[in-house]
Amino acid sequence: MVLQSSSYYLETSPLLCYSIDNENEIIMRNPTFDAGICVMTKIVGLLSGKWKPILLYLIQHDVNRFGIMKKYMPKISKKVLAEQLRELEKDNLIFREVLVSQAPQVVMYSLTAKGISLRALIDEMIQWGLINFQNEYSEEQLREFEGIHQGQLSSNCGVTDQS
Repeated sequence: MVLQSSSYYLETSPLLCYSIDNENEIIMRNPTFDAGICVMTKIVGLLSGKWKPILLYLIQHDVNRFGIMKKYMPKISKKVLAEQLRELEKDNLIFREVLVSQAPQVVMYSLTAKGISLRALIDEMIQWGLINFQNEYSEEQLREFEGIHQGQLSSNCGVTDQS
């Protein structure tokens, strides 16, 4: 297989074994793939955990205190919320600022530059999902998703009637 462009290498990220043929073309031989260095694997790893994209969204829209986030996500436990926030901070996607260090602590979260750029990617993924999964949702749910995607947080803290 002839490597025709650098975009092919960026899309597949193999550990290449290559040689130059008689016409000075790079020819791939026995490509191997390593998920440990794959760019897409790393991106998916940043988003692993079903609450992380939601947390990034909320922080982007100034829902940036633990208790308020918990209200917007009533089904998440406090333990999981704390774990997800710590992972996002460790991955340099959010910044944790302690405003008051004595009990009760006051902590605010904000997106880092890396977090802001990842949010742009998530926004594109949401658009893709709204197009490709529309037959899995009601019209009302799709309108709500589109409103949320446009930054319109509902006044009921994102809680919808499940009855």
